[in-house]
Amino acid sequence: MTRATDTRTLPVWLALVATIAAVICVLDPLPPAVRAPWACALALWLPGRALTGALFRRPPGRAGATTLVAVGLSLATAVIAAVELAAFGELRQGTWAPLLAGVTLVAATVMRARDHRPPRVTVRAADVRRPVVLAAAVLVPVMLAGSLMVARRPMAAPADRGYTTLAVVAATASPDTVTVEVQSHEATRTQAVLRATMRGGPPRLELLRLAPGDVVRRNFFVPPGSRGLVTVELTPAAGSKPISRRVNIRVPTAFP
Repeated sequence: MTRATDTRTLPVWLALVATIAAVICVLDPLPPAVRAPWACALALWLPGRALTGALFRRPPGRAGATTLVAVGLSLATAVIAAVELAAFGELRQGTWAPLLAGVTLVAATVMRARDHRPPRVTVRAADVRRPVVLAAAVLVPVMLAGSLMVARRPMAAPADRGYTTLAVVAATASPDTVTVEVQSHEATRTQAVLRATMRGGPPRLELLRLAPGDVVRRNFFVPPGSRGLVTVELTPAAGSKPISRRVNIRVPTAFP
């Protein structure tokens, strides 16, 4: 009798706590220390526990197993919700928290309705095994294919413009040459000015027009009189997106 009472009140508590957690997570004036416990509960426990009750009439094993299943389902739900919201450019706390709360509410409703459902006629396992196997044979490949397509598709976070890297690589021309490599991981075409400064001479400038995925290498010859600290900078060109990278290379002075 105690177990029946618990199963009838648990969906109500899950729905109530999920709603409160979503409201607290959305309220920006609250400090992060106040929102963090509610966000953790919403991401690590509430959706999974409601889904566990909706999917299984009886808890899967002992309390420890139920907890693990609930945490796993919560993490999967949180990740899937974030990926879907990011795909539509709507990933933010004002959408992510209500979506997880909505999943919890729907699962809690199913969980409560399932508890009040009258007992059904017992059927043999063989009667339901074939449809379950056929459904799994169709759904599992579809889900795997969809997961691979989503995983291979680059989906930047909202307002993420990408980035550009500047690095020093091994010299390929001569020991007196400094070789740098620029890689563009931007979402659109950009323009940047590559500037090399060394002792005893004017700066060397070059305008780079970079498309997404471009890799550009440039060699800078360092005369014996200019050896020492060489600075290479990547600065934005007029009208382009901000790019700011700098590397310092110390070229050793040759012995007489």
